[in-house]
Amino acid sequence: MNVGVVIVGFGSVGRALTVELGNVGSRLGVRVLGALSSRGGVVVRGARDLNALHRLASSGLKLDEHPSFREGMGLGDLLSSTSPNLAFVALPPSYVTGEPNESMFRELVERGVSIVTADKTVLARGFRGFMDYAERRGVYVGFRATVAAGTPFTDLVRGLRGREVAGFRAILNSTTNYILSLVESGMSFREALGRAVREGYAEPDPSVDVDGWDPAAKLAILASVLGRDVGIHNVERVSLRGVDEGGVRSAVREGCRVRYVAEALIDREVFRVAPLKVCGNSQLLRTPSTHNCIEIYVEGGEVITLSGPAGPAWRTAKVMISDMVEYIERRARFRSNL
Repeated sequence: MNVGVVIVGFGSVGRALTVELGNVGSRLGVRVLGALSSRGGVVVRGARDLNALHRLASSGLKLDEHPSFREGMGLGDLLSSTSPNLAFVALPPSYVTGEPNESMFRELVERGVSIVTADKTVLARGFRGFMDYAERRGVYVGFRATVAAGTPFTDLVRGLRGREVAGFRAILNSTTNYILSLVESGMSFREALGRAVREGYAEPDPSVDVDGWDPAAKLAILASVLGRDVGIHNVERVSLRGVDEGGVRSAVREGCRVRYVAEALIDREVFRVAPLKVCGNSQLLRTPSTHNCIEIYVEGGEVITLSGPAGPAWRTAKVMISDMVEYIERRARFRSNL
């Protein structure tokens, strides 16, 4: 079974995905038909175009350096030229307005193109509405890469639907976790943030991380999977910029740690991201600086915990491949029932 795919977004995740598809695509019957960046796109018309795309991805180069790059190509142009079955979406987030991400997602669904996304925008702003819309159109949406890519948080939460879940606490942003670890060692917040940017843990504009947008988006998606109608703008965000640096270091001396925690208290309808002092037996206390962790509180006062690595781009790409495999399996089952 052949599956034609396009890559929407050619940043670090899009390039890592291109490399990964080069490794596994032929074995899975997957053909890369094209790629899109913010400036234009490429339609893959043969082996020469595909090899050039792989060279760019492997070298960390921009899509506009491809010999067949077409300036100004939009999503509609790419879809009309390629007629893909599946689109991988690795766009930068747009949490405030939702655009252009929301329009692009709707166009994919309207054209019957299934989606595997690392971009959280649409699901964080309106999970249930979009998923219902996609289901009505018979479109698959894979979103494992939106939360803790590398550790299957979304699979764990899906498996708890129907259970009595009181809530969860989680470290959902490894960038802020790393920054806090540097503050613990004696750096000021400003120094720690600067180092995180220089070392590539944070973007040059780190506001998505340190002002809580990223963990709030992930919290909204996880709560929505559990059946709550929660959007990112329903999540209270307390910026990490004002964290008490002395309090961070004194917490360590007390056997505790300050973490940037995403908290959902389901029954009380409390959803927030804020610095929180964590003590006792919580796994959040022991989570390594570049890992994510979630503690889910279920019936009987029991706690289900999952911890593991998140990111970087190559790991996100591998998780997107997992979603693609699920799409291929579902497509095969559907066809066998026709």
